[in-house]
Amino acid sequence: MMEDTLREEEWVRRAAAVFDRSTRGVLDLTSDKTDVAVFLHGVLSSAVKALSPGSGQPSCFLSPKGKLIAAFHLYSLPGGRFRMVFPEPLREAAVKALRKYAFLGDVAVTDRAPDLAVISVEGSLAADVLEAAARRKDLPRAPHELRSLDLAGVEVTAARAGESPEGGFDLWVPRDSLDGARSRLVEAAREAGGGEGGAAAAETLRVEAGMAHHGKDYDEESFPNEVGWEHALTYDKCYVGQEVVARIRTYGHTNRKLMGLILASSRVPERGAPIQAAGEEAGKVTSGVFSSRLGSAIALGFLKRKFWGVEEATIDPDGERVAARVVELPIVRIGSHR
Repeated sequence: MMEDTLREEEWVRRAAAVFDRSTRGVLDLTSDKTDVAVFLHGVLSSAVKALSPGSGQPSCFLSPKGKLIAAFHLYSLPGGRFRMVFPEPLREAAVKALRKYAFLGDVAVTDRAPDLAVISVEGSLAADVLEAAARRKDLPRAPHELRSLDLAGVEVTAARAGESPEGGFDLWVPRDSLDGARSRLVEAAREAGGGEGGAAAAETLRVEAGMAHHGKDYDEESFPNEVGWEHALTYDKCYVGQEVVARIRTYGHTNRKLMGLILASSRVPERGAPIQAAGEEAGKVTSGVFSSRLGSAIALGFLKRKFWGVEEATIDPDGERVAARVVELPIVRIGSHR
């Protein structure tokens, strides 16, 4: 199993791998009465009104206290529709909170998971693989740009995105055509020297890229500034939770921040493992994996504010203290595709 994972990671570095993301949450927002862009602009953290059809951006849905209810990528679709694509499965609490606002704005919120799935192509040759699979060159190039493609006779939508240091594409595929589309992509990936990737390799790539996931690296008590989603915040408009995150930006009062750790060992620390620095507990690990790219275990972890400037720490993976280098996210920095 480990050998398979290492091979799949290598595919991403030198070619491409295809990953099944069909558990990801997808919501569509529509209305016959309301300008959905105007409605979302007043609720979400990003500059929604700046989006044109076929483009997207990272965005957050916050509580009135500025806490992170959900982080996702928001896309503008033709006909005034919008789509939220989450890194994780939908959570009922997040959907329920969103629908409270949507009801007041006469906006319908539709769960697309029953009929729409996400597949991703990640890797240095991801564009070549998708070009070969779709038999066309005009792929989306700008971050979160959308393009309709024909894939083995199935109309799909490709978004320039990715959850690996190399980046890639997310494809929105009708669920009843998922097997055929995936087979075509895997075939093209194999021709390029890659193949189909599994969950373990996807998790390693996610941690390398410093992509925080709800339920692993943060929860509803976290602020977006703490977990690497500050790029989804705007400060020149009003939206739910804006006053709180604006104060955080002005006064710098977050007490912790998600950081990267590169261990001097191959032993992977468990979630919750204490991080020590300067003889004190500096924080806790949230996600840990073995990175074949770096030849060592790596981790994401929260560090308390007073330890943000430290360069070295220690972690206790399995009863023996191991040195770790502390780095800003992403742990592996190749390109920007958030």
